[in-house]
Amino acid sequence: MAASCSVGSMPASTATRSAAQIQKDMYSLACSYTLSAGPVQTVVRVRGLDENIGQAMDIVEDLVFNAVPDTVILSALKADVLKNRADSKLSQSACFAALQNYIYYGPEFVAKTTLSDEQILALTSDELLGAIKDLYSKKHEVLYYGPAEEVAARKMVLDHHKIADNPQPLVKEQPLHRQVSGSQVFLAPYDANQFYYVQYSDRGDKFDVKNDPSVTMYNNYFGSGMNAIVFQEMREARGLAYSARASLVAPSYPNDDYYFFAYIASQNDKLKDAVVEFDRIINDMPQSEEAFQVAKSAILSQLRTRRVTGMGVLNQYMSLRELGLSESRDKAVFEAVQNMTLADVKAFQENWIKGREYLYGFLGRESDFDTAFISTLGPVTNLTLEEIFGY
Repeated sequence: MAASCSVGSMPASTATRSAAQIQKDMYSLACSYTLSAGPVQTVVRVRGLDENIGQAMDIVEDLVFNAVPDTVILSALKADVLKNRADSKLSQSACFAALQNYIYYGPEFVAKTTLSDEQILALTSDELLGAIKDLYSKKHEVLYYGPAEEVAARKMVLDHHKIADNPQPLVKEQPLHRQVSGSQVFLAPYDANQFYYVQYSDRGDKFDVKNDPSVTMYNNYFGSGMNAIVFQEMREARGLAYSARASLVAPSYPNDDYYFFAYIASQNDKLKDAVVEFDRIINDMPQSEEAFQVAKSAILSQLRTRRVTGMGVLNQYMSLRELGLSESRDKAVFEAVQNMTLADVKAFQENWIKGREYLYGFLGRESDFDTAFISTLGPVTNLTLEEIFGY
């Protein structure tokens, strides 16, 4: 039976094990490992046959503490990173993702979380390997999912997982969305016949689990999927967008906010018509009983068939704990949605969506844009790709 224990790519070899030997040993144990670093956490994951997880952990932790620096590998890695960064600026979707990140979190966040090319080139093997070792000097959590009983699982972790005698506390810090107090427009360049557009709003509304049913119902009715109002109105009925979506997003952390976003991708010559029509349906939401019933049925069907399995059980537990919750949010949504009406969705839209202030973002060929119209949305700031990517 398989198990998974969570304690990018790790270093390739140690003084006693070559990269090929490590690969061979892990294969013989029917186990694998990864290390991933994200914006709020770093995860070392070992998975495979339960009876071999302890031995696999020994190999991985030997790699963590005794990795041999390899300047050739590091140079190749740096070259790959720099090439990927340059390639990203040639991709319209990557540029749009960077613009959204800039709008949602602000330039300070971009600068704080992005290394310059010069900083990447200056990184040494000792710095990188030291950062991985340092993880084990900090307080952390070990997650186990597998067939072993609790006593056996605890013993396995204690026998094979090395921790510092006095691990240092971690200060939790999450990226928070920036609140919007007035309309602004940001233009970023990309030479194409299509433009990408986003409007973003954060009023500072904090998390309340009681909002889940209404948020879920509104998003499914209005902005998500091919049967939703946004897709039907913007693409099917009017042909104003290749792609269109809108959603009110609940925070993942109690100190963050709900935020609303809407985006479209369309032809440059349709910019004004698309933005005006999008604004109209956002603030004066069309009402369709047929679309509402489709959305309600889709939600209930999804919740009836959804199953959380494997490490997903523990990941869900941790997500709920982050918000101060102890049980799944699906049950309350399922029960409430059954009794909701289209009038409930309209009332929610009137209270939560209508009349918001927005940050607007346009990515495309500015010479094709109706700049006189764009300036009516708010003060305009022209951005470079270097500013939105941070490099």
